[in-house]
Amino acid sequence: MKRDRAETAGPARWDSLPGIGLGLVVASIAATPLIPSDATSSRSGTGLFLIMLQLILLVGCCFTLLRHGEFRIRICRTDWAVLLFVVWQAAATLATLNQGNARQTLNVLWQFVASGAVYWMLRQWCLSPRQQKGLIVIMLAVVLTLCAMAFEQYFYSLPRDRAAFERDPEGVLARAGIDAPQGSPQWQLFKNRIESKEPFATFALTNSLAGLLAPWLVATLAVAWWNGRTARPSWRTILAFGLIGLVIAACLLLTKSRSAILGAAAGIALIGLLGLRQRWRQVLWAGAALAVIGAVLFTAAWSVGAVDRELFTEATKSLGYRLEYWQATTMMIREHPWFGVGLGNFQECYARYKLPQSSEMVLDPHNFLLELAATGGIPSFLAAFALGVAAAAAGRRRQPQTAERHGAEAQSAGKQQVASRVKPESLRRLDVGPVLIGGAAAGFLAILVGLDAPLGLEWAILLSLLVLAFGRVLLRPWIEAAETPQYLPSLVLAVTLINLLAAGAVSFSGVAISLWVAVALLINQTTVGQTEYRGQSAAGWCLLGGSLLVLGVFWLTAYGPRIAGEVAAARLGLAMQLGQPEEAKKQARQWVAVDPWSPDARYQLAAVYLKIWQETADQSAYQTFTKELRAAIDRDPKSHLRHRLAGDLYLRAWRLSGEPESLAAAIQMYDAAARLYPNGAENQAQLAWALHLSGQRQQAREAAEKSLELDRLNPHRDRKLARQTIFDIPPAESLRSKMPQYIAGDDPELRMAGLRNGHYDGRITPE
Repeated sequence: MKRDRAETAGPARWDSLPGIGLGLVVASIAATPLIPSDATSSRSGTGLFLIMLQLILLVGCCFTLLRHGEFRIRICRTDWAVLLFVVWQAAATLATLNQGNARQTLNVLWQFVASGAVYWMLRQWCLSPRQQKGLIVIMLAVVLTLCAMAFEQYFYSLPRDRAAFERDPEGVLARAGIDAPQGSPQWQLFKNRIESKEPFATFALTNSLAGLLAPWLVATLAVAWWNGRTARPSWRTILAFGLIGLVIAACLLLTKSRSAILGAAAGIALIGLLGLRQRWRQVLWAGAALAVIGAVLFTAAWSVGAVDRELFTEATKSLGYRLEYWQATTMMIREHPWFGVGLGNFQECYARYKLPQSSEMVLDPHNFLLELAATGGIPSFLAAFALGVAAAAAGRRRQPQTAERHGAEAQSAGKQQVASRVKPESLRRLDVGPVLIGGAAAGFLAILVGLDAPLGLEWAILLSLLVLAFGRVLLRPWIEAAETPQYLPSLVLAVTLINLLAAGAVSFSGVAISLWVAVALLINQTTVGQTEYRGQSAAGWCLLGGSLLVLGVFWLTAYGPRIAGEVAAARLGLAMQLGQPEEAKKQARQWVAVDPWSPDARYQLAAVYLKIWQETADQSAYQTFTKELRAAIDRDPKSHLRHRLAGDLYLRAWRLSGEPESLAAAIQMYDAAARLYPNGAENQAQLAWALHLSGQRQQAREAAEKSLELDRLNPHRDRKLARQTIFDIPPAESLRSKMPQYIAGDDPELRMAGLRNGHYDGRITPE
């Protein structure tokens, strides 16, 4: 009786906290794809501010579970599977932290932790069908906002940028903040991006945008289909979802992403198979209508040049590239079966296994299962598989939600467990309003989080208007319906996974957010196998303490170092521009102190001491330079790019001083880069050139021969040796010039041919 009186007299503020928390969680979810980011955002820590917000909300969620002196938590087998998956990522991180780039590993780990936290908060707070459908509406509004950005890019901004680059490439690079001479890898990468016609919205790659569009396109079609099958269909709802799907489908065609289009087609086929059980005539009519609409869209896209013959003719070539990625990744997994190569370190380690004929140095293997096994070990793959099995089992045994409380209470060891059902009063208090408010504010949150690459204010306003139009007008009857459509989360989950099987990037939050939302909605749809644990408040306080501990560790290992490091890096750059070496040295050391896991901090400190040595000829500065440079290498030991860049610095030091130990150190670094990337013709060419400069003619001839052989095996024109660069500087260059500097001399391929034949005279021509 005491407990009942306490529940009745409980202050209203306790019951409003979950609604507020859910609104904030929804805002963070919707802001995730809106933050301008690229495929390296998880590794570089672009979204750490958003992760900080989500972990703070996790603490708040744990606090709200302590209500009226009692601890309540919704839990099922899938929740334990999610916990197992996240815990293993942490274990793999601890095991591999010193074997790769620790800063990247920690950043990606916290991305997984934040994703697990978002899932768990949705499990506790997004309970009623109205809230679940409100979240689906928010995701559709986000997707439509990204579609609007993509249309603007395709028809206006991308053609304008291409024309500007043709007129003044140097000016365009300068305005973009890129300092790269013509012909350098950075210049070529920027040129390729400018010349690409496919839109990308806030992502770096159009495939990432397509990976977000495909599952929600299928979701709109599924809702329209199931609404049409009801006894009294709402034609306003059907028309609204049909128009939303039409816009998303048009944008998906613009991306020309084969994996996403295949995933969407598979999802549509699943809808048809589910419908065939009862009303096969309706399925045939709906299929015919979709075929006609698809043909019209395809014809329109073909007429404007958005779709061409390459969408089909290049399919086998694209699949061939992926088979090469998967073959190399399999070799990587075979050598690192237990803990993988480290989260966020796939690209660095991939260079060692990359086939000579492969096209690019990919960030992930374009298959999420291989990515998990390669970066977190085979147990990571097994944990993800267990999570999928648990979610599928829950969905298979699905029973509709009801607003009635039922089930029996049982007492065991002082703990009570009751079958979980949403109470009527909870449905009133935890309404859809906070969900819609959070979604409307997501664009402004994205502006706040992405200050270094802000989302346009017009897009934030567009998102807010879409949320208000959908939530309060167009889709309100659908939101008010009694139940979340059956199989809808399962379809979103299936389409996303099909796309990730050929696209990868499961650690990229902008794409993977659909996975976590779909799994949470799928589990919250069912009551089978779920329990609401009720126990003493001591258990809740322990959980709250654990969430606070997670937040504190995140601050110490990621967010705090990122903020302090950015401040120190900015002051370091300013000091270098103003010619204040002592201040630059101070700021570089401060950066190293606040972020000891970052190889970039050590590298910049080494660069400062090299600059001081250049200007003062102080040998102690040179010794510190070599010490810090090797420390930077030790913090990223598997990166061939880091070793080659270190070799460039040593080669520069040799050109300026003539000290043979500097050239020997350069050769050592270039040799390490060649071993870490054994099938890279450019690394072998750089090694051959350094060996030639040291007078080791035979070794230079052998390295040049290997470089030419690897170049012959590479069929990709843009990766040919003739289009690469060999680093060096003229011996008489001023000590105050920039570093490092790529120069255009003779053709690298011809230079290697001369070294192989012993006819090269060793002179280079500055640009």
